[in-house]
Amino acid sequence: MKTRIILLLALSCCGCEPQKQLPQTTPNGGFYVETWGQDIRSTSMNPLPFTVSNVQIQGQWQDDSCAPPFAAAGDASTWTYPSSPIIIVWNGRTCAHWKFFWQSGIPWPGCAALPGAVGYVPGGKPYDTVMNYTCQLSDAGPILADALGISFSPNPTFTDVTSATITATGAGFSSANGMPLFQYFDQNGTLVAQQNATSVAADGNSASGPVPSNIGSVPPGVYVGTVSNAAPGGSYAYLNGGAVSVANGGVTIDGNEQSTDVCTRWLIGGDCQSWRTVYDHGTISIAINGVTSSVSYGQNDTPSTLVTALVNAINANASINTLVSATAWDTKVLINATQSGSHYSLSATATSGNTNNFPDGSFFAYPSAPTL
Repeated sequence: MKTRIILLLALSCCGCEPQKQLPQTTPNGGFYVETWGQDIRSTSMNPLPFTVSNVQIQGQWQDDSCAPPFAAAGDASTWTYPSSPIIIVWNGRTCAHWKFFWQSGIPWPGCAALPGAVGYVPGGKPYDTVMNYTCQLSDAGPILADALGISFSPNPTFTDVTSATITATGAGFSSANGMPLFQYFDQNGTLVAQQNATSVAADGNSASGPVPSNIGSVPPGVYVGTVSNAAPGGSYAYLNGGAVSVANGGVTIDGNEQSTDVCTRWLIGGDCQSWRTVYDHGTISIAINGVTSSVSYGQNDTPSTLVTALVNAINANASINTLVSATAWDTKVLINATQSGSHYSLSATATSGNTNNFPDGSFFAYPSAPTL
């Protein structure tokens, strides 16, 4: 009924703002939205935010807003998805403002009757940002907080890391009362790790701290990372959260398809009469526990297409697919052991089939470590 009323108003409105002209769709977009609830009433016994599933969310592009070195990328079309509580906005426009509409009456009935909230999806790698969208229950009733996002890097984090730094990027980080607290929860809301930051950027747009020491015992998967600023009296005030992917190991595919022009007919005197474009071709292989899965590359391949092909090859390889599973993550092949505590050797190679014209090859494969 609400959608119908809005449509009638739009048809009968004279002098209304014209419908926005959407920018041209390009590749390399994509981001996440995560839905949260929070009871911030003065009588609340638990003011901490909690994830909410089965919420219908609609996103409407507002405008592009970029600064070098980033450029807007992806699709600006309106989308509507249910949350689980995470929504993958496939190729959604990055480096852009979006307006998000909460269309379900959960966790409180009044959430669906509220106007949308605007959030900014920064530029960068696709699927590197999680926009946290929260319906809060205040003393005056439900309100929508602006959709904010924190991104964690490195993302994914590998379980074989013994000492490294994780950085949260967003806005509002503060060390005025002490260092912020990083906490990591599984999809059931169980706290699995926490660690205080050790530094905060002067502009408040990032905070960094050590990767939790128990990361090696955490099962692979997607976790919710939250950041809370230190408050007076030794307490903490929740700031925001984002997604953190944990994997046993992985292989990064880098590079781009190379080509060169070769002469097919030489003239007397050494000049070339006819040229032909030759594209590199070759093989990329990943060996796990001594079992190799390989794919061929050639014209039109990219790191992303090769990651997808390698994931399919590993998961279809009956000699290894009972020990590990593989998933695609941007330009990485994430590899997880199916049995907790298992460790397997890991290596990767990329070899050109035309070393005369392409001695270094077009693509490179970098394993995260010698073992999973």
